[in-house]
Amino acid sequence: MAEPAITLDRITRRFGDRAAVDDVSLSLAEGRILALLGPSGGGKTTLLRLIAGLEAPDAGTLSIAGRPVAGPGLWMPVEQRGVALVFQDLALFPHMTALQNVAFGLKGATSDRRARALAWLDRVGLADLAHRHPHALSGGEQQRVALARALAPEPRVVLFDEPFSALDAHLRQSVRDDVARLLRDSGASAVIVTHDAQEAMGMVDALAILEGGRLIQMDTPQAVYDHPITATAARLLGPVNLLPGQAEGGAVETPFGRVASAQEGPVQIAVRPERLHLAQAGLAGHVAGCAFAGDCWIATVETTAGPLRVRVSGPTQGQVHLVAEPGAVRVLPG
Repeated sequence: MAEPAITLDRITRRFGDRAAVDDVSLSLAEGRILALLGPSGGGKTTLLRLIAGLEAPDAGTLSIAGRPVAGPGLWMPVEQRGVALVFQDLALFPHMTALQNVAFGLKGATSDRRARALAWLDRVGLADLAHRHPHALSGGEQQRVALARALAPEPRVVLFDEPFSALDAHLRQSVRDDVARLLRDSGASAVIVTHDAQEAMGMVDALAILEGGRLIQMDTPQAVYDHPITATAARLLGPVNLLPGQAEGGAVETPFGRVASAQEGPVQIAVRPERLHLAQAGLAGHVAGCAFAGDCWIATVETTAGPLRVRVSGPTQGQVHLVAEPGAVRVLPG
């Protein structure tokens, strides 16, 4: 069995008395893509910098492809880790052409480096722009040059820090798809720091949710979306209704029926807007507003339990009744 691309074992990084990364353990299989999500200050970028070798952990061990690179008495610099970095500002050399930028980090004879760089520019669809300088390229084209430069040395792991944030919505979709395709084709593993959950869910194999420096959940995008274990995880992945509740005797009485709970005491009841539906009977409420959301409408329904957002097919008003799909209601810590 192949060694994991990345293994973190109880990694901690402190700045003064604050733990930016606090006792984090995770493993990423070879050829997989992981997104780090979390609120600002949650530890995402610090964790990425620890993997890259731009920060040293205060505790714990870190391995890449089964080779320890950081730990007690051990420190391997970034250039020896077999990782590539793609930052938000791309850091392309302005005085070099696209071809020269991609060839810069390659080893070997000049003609060989040039041929390999041109082949990678061709893979990202920019072979005909090889001799342009970064200022003569669009934002999306610059992003593709940075990606080609990162992948050309055939790294084991590629690390991205908010790689698409400077692009407009249309370009983000296109470049994101290209990045995912090229990573899959190359077999490289990747870690992506992003604040955009929708962006992450469309291209990664796993999500790691960080809050206050701690890893609170790691699973497939669908599993985290459908089964968040905290309110933070639920909110990060899209709109969610949260209501207060009280767990007693292994269950919670919710507006949509009794739900089993492994917790006791104050809890939060979570349900996604698309998993609530209008019905002839159920939780009664009054539509306080209805907003167009592109592919649907979102109605805000005032109920005795509190305001709830509901995805509906068209403008809705007046008195309504709501029901939840089976298994849609989650019980989260209070």
